[in-house]
Amino acid sequence: MTVAIVKVIFDTNILVSGHFWKGPPYRCLLAAEAGLAVLVLSDPIVSELREKLADKFALSTAEVDAIVDRLSTHAERVPVQGRSGWVQQDADDDKFIDAALSAGATIIVSGDRHLLALGTVEGSRLSRPVSSSIVSQLSVQKYLEKAWDSFA
Repeated sequence: MTVAIVKVIFDTNILVSGHFWKGPPYRCLLAAEAGLAVLVLSDPIVSELREKLADKFALSTAEVDAIVDRLSTHAERVPVQGRSGWVQQDADDDKFIDAALSAGATIIVSGDRHLLALGTVEGSRLSRPVSSSIVSQLSVQKYLEKAWDSFA
């Protein structure tokens, strides 16, 4: 029996924080890089990431490309449908839910209060990187998968 690997969405702040600083967002990115989860990206998410890296951190196009390339290596890129209407206080955050629904992602990791206030949207759970213990959940899942495979 093989345990399905969970698909996750990391909002832009998680992607940026995970790149520049150690801590829960960094561990989330490590989990994706280790294959404990499938990071899901969409064009709107990548566009916002590129914009934040260039504008807020004054990175060159080459530096931004390197970060996006590294993330893309461990990610599934999904087309989105441009659906909206979930986050009334900040409609720009709808892109994360749209990507999650397009990919069948079950977890959206964010620190954004508007997203977190939703709790769950159509089967996708919104969670903080610290409180979600996503790395622990994914590590346990991977451990169980390996343990099960050793008995097969």
